[in-house]
Amino acid sequence: MLGSTIQEKVKNLPNNTNSTISSIETRINNITTDVTNGKNAIASAITSKGTSASGTETFEQLATKIKNIQSGAVFS
Repeated sequence: MLGSTIQEKVKNLPNNTNSTISSIETRINNITTDVTNGKNAIASAITSKGTSASGTETFEQLATKIKNIQSGAVFS
């Protein structure tokens, strides 16, 4: 009995592997979409504050633009 269970699992290994790869690809695509959407939202918020920005910029570039946004009264 145990032998037949192992044989069944080995026989189904290619199908399980393809399913796992497909699942990983789907998750990667979802993460990529989420990051792209998030960068676009951040860029839009930066642009609404008067500084040009694009979702194609790096996170470092967007962060620098956020740091350079003037807000509120400036006291010396």
